[in-house]
Amino acid sequence: MKSTRSWLIILFLIGILFMGTFPGEAAEKTVRIGALWPLSGPASREGQEAKAAVELAKDIINNKTDLKGVPMAETEGLPNLGGAKIEIVWADHQGKPEIGRAETERLITVEKVVAMIGAYQSAVVLAATPVSERYGVPFLVADATNPDICKKGLKTVFRTTPINTVYVRDAQDMIDEFQKKFGTYYKKIAFSHDPSFQGVDFSREGKELAENRGYQVVGMVATQDPATDVTPDVLKIKSLQPDILILHHYSANAILFQKAFGKYKLDVKAMIAYSNSYNLSDFLNGAGKEADYLFTPGTFPPRIIGTQAKIQQVNEMFRKRSGLDRMSDVAARDIQALLVLADAINRAKSVDPKAIVKALSETNLTQNQVIMPWKGVKFDATGENVLSSIVMQQIQKGQYEIIWPSHMESAKPIWPAPKWDER
Repeated sequence: MKSTRSWLIILFLIGILFMGTFPGEAAEKTVRIGALWPLSGPASREGQEAKAAVELAKDIINNKTDLKGVPMAETEGLPNLGGAKIEIVWADHQGKPEIGRAETERLITVEKVVAMIGAYQSAVVLAATPVSERYGVPFLVADATNPDICKKGLKTVFRTTPINTVYVRDAQDMIDEFQKKFGTYYKKIAFSHDPSFQGVDFSREGKELAENRGYQVVGMVATQDPATDVTPDVLKIKSLQPDILILHHYSANAILFQKAFGKYKLDVKAMIAYSNSYNLSDFLNGAGKEADYLFTPGTFPPRIIGTQAKIQQVNEMFRKRSGLDRMSDVAARDIQALLVLADAINRAKSVDPKAIVKALSETNLTQNQVIMPWKGVKFDATGENVLSSIVMQQIQKGQYEIIWPSHMESAKPIWPAPKWDER
């Protein structure tokens, strides 16, 4: 009996040597990633679209596709982890920082996720990332843009998307360029924003930059979110008589304001949005013709979809999964973010968070490897993607047209906007 047992032990050890792994190092069957988004609350529309996008990215990673050139798309699972599949563990932060903080801790300590991704609203990200840092778990920020996120010295935080200062700078650059191009001298700017951390920060940054460039900021009008009637705020903005109105609102309020601008004939020379909520199909459908001539930022403008086969392919996958006509900025950025995270985990050849953090820091994807109109993905010492960028669009006849920078334009900009009675 002892002889038989000894031979079994010897055979088991020989088998391990041939496999090259010990029981505790066996290939992972699943890799659990925590996903934190507002699935309910004021930004639930954006959160639900993010969920559809992340689930699509998971499917692209877990199943072999013919999506050429995109890391993790042409293999099944994570090759360096024995084909392990990505599992997404969802949490709803409802747009509340305290819930985001608690859910991050739960996902890490209870659900045992090896990385985090999210979370749309910057205030939530600022509350959640110190928690992931404390546990040494990487947090990839997919779509929150407040500059402070990567300025806190956290070593486990990375961000693929452009940040607020890029949006503000590029929008102001567009204004300055069009003033020169069209020979206009509009100087009075007003801001209309929601009271969120993001809305306040965008407006503060915008005000500071505008004043530094010689513009007169005539008012900053904050609105509760969600709102049921924005009439008082629209009339207040009208009384300020701005030449240019700059906006930051989430979907529901964005629609309310745009309809009210038309109803009360708020005639300004240009309306410019900072928020990506203005690029969702719900905004365009809800605002209707009142959305025409509005300028919006674009990390993923719709006109980009037809420019590359891989982008068209991903958009078709998304359309089938979500039932929406196309990917928005939100969806495209979130798909890209999970692809980047999965690529790093695969290169790490481990589910050890420290190894994943190291692999993320070494990310160097080229323009041909991403689905965004960026030069690629490469993180600096603070965790920011130095290769991301935005374009500016204008809604013309119910369509988003790229109008800046000029070498990418799909239509000529309309500057200034016609008065409401002339539309």
